[in-house]
Amino acid sequence: MESPVKKGQFINCSAFVFSVLFFLSGILIAKKGETAVTGKLFGLVKEGQTGKTLVNARVTLVGTPRVTLTNQAGEYVFVNLHPGKYDIEIDLNGYRSVIKEGIQIDVGLTTAVDFRLEVATIGSQPMVIRTNKSGVHNGLNQSSKLIRTSEIWKIPYHNIDEILVANSVGTTIDHANGSIHFRGGRSTGVTYMLDGLPITDPIFKGIGLHVHPRTLEQIELITGGWNAEYGDAHSGVVNLISREGQRKFTGKLVYRYGMWSRHDDIQSFLVSWQDPDDNYRPHALELFEGVFLGKPYPYQIPY
Repeated sequence: MESPVKKGQFINCSAFVFSVLFFLSGILIAKKGETAVTGKLFGLVKEGQTGKTLVNARVTLVGTPRVTLTNQAGEYVFVNLHPGKYDIEIDLNGYRSVIKEGIQIDVGLTTAVDFRLEVATIGSQPMVIRTNKSGVHNGLNQSSKLIRTSEIWKIPYHNIDEILVANSVGTTIDHANGSIHFRGGRSTGVTYMLDGLPITDPIFKGIGLHVHPRTLEQIELITGGWNAEYGDAHSGVVNLISREGQRKFTGKLVYRYGMWSRHDDIQSFLVSWQDPDDNYRPHALELFEGVFLGKPYPYQIPY
């Protein structure tokens, strides 16, 4: 007869092993998402006149708690940075502080920003430099297109598929069923990611989550040579990176209206409202939407 003590010990051991495996798998998933949605900042700090590398210079990402010091080679590095624009400040005793504004961090890219510090004088103020420095691929062979939030807000489109077609060569939409194709590939072979997590519809193989474009920081379209982390993709990868909160309040309102058409020209399940006077239905709905701090507030009514 089996001892109840040994049986209880076996159950407890199995539960412990399962918990450890579950914890480790969570770490691996988080690590995978982290590498897919962040960028890297790297640079060198030197003296302006002699070109000598400066050690222990304080490097700060303005407005964030991220701070580091330059090493013996005068180098600094920040990893796992959310895509967007950053300001960098360099401080070192005896030298004039330098602030570089508008450094662009992109998903999966490394941005290199070097500094040259001048010897400080009495009453000298920090030097402010505005730049549009952006990242470059390091050792990657993939074909990709990056669409930043500044571009998303300028184009008059209200869904992600239209933005992809307008900004990438070889991308088309089949208007019969709404499917999107990259370079002639199957629409069912596209993988959609949001902040490192898959959001592909398991049945229809399209995007399985409504994401307002203006809540995104970047859209990365990969059409070839992607890494093993996108192993399920055959035609392309759409990597969506959401926006983070900002120090200042920002927003935008958009208003548009549609067309009129006879109700028999429209499939009945699309619009249920009908004008009782002239038997007309609206071909499209008025769209009034607002985006504040990265949150969409859509509101639709028939007119």
